[in-house]
Amino acid sequence: GFVIRLVARAERSESGLELSVRPTLVPRAGNPLGDVEGADNAVLIDTDLAGRLLLRGRGAGADAAASAVLGDIVQVARARREGREVPQAPAAPVAVLAGGTALRGAWLRVRVDAGADASTAVTEALTKGGVAVEDVSPAGNGGELVILTGPASPATLTRGLAALANIGMRVEVVQQLDRLEATA
Repeated sequence: GFVIRLVARAERSESGLELSVRPTLVPRAGNPLGDVEGADNAVLIDTDLAGRLLLRGRGAGADAAASAVLGDIVQVARARREGREVPQAPAAPVAVLAGGTALRGAWLRVRVDAGADASTAVTEALTKGGVAVEDVSPAGNGGELVILTGPASPATLTRGLAALANIGMRVEVVQQLDRLEATA
């Protein structure tokens, strides 16, 4: 019920702006980004005054994108040669945060020593580390689990994953993706 999309995020808080671009698990149903296909692009904006806005349309494709990037590089090179700064600084400077602070759900695929209590031990360790576990199910391969977590900061998720080292069995995180929630 999910697809993987390359999601660019910009989240503003009182302490600054958090920016990221990473592969993200998106629900096919219930999230407007879940059915974006092919050359389509979409921007989902949550605002305090207008609510949620979705802007969607055809992308330009690889050749047009490469041409635009090259044009931007030429513009910056010319500006530097002339002693100008490009792009221009924003009217109201905003601190760009170095580390991730935004709360995000995660999709984890972990390899564990096979055992009847492996999912219980993994769930308890993550929970003790502060990570809410929403679902644990066996993966297609023996000895693997797929885990969906609730929203957590990157530091909390790191702490939860570190707690897996202390459960008395071999645990290896094979894959990790951010996960968007259904919004509709």
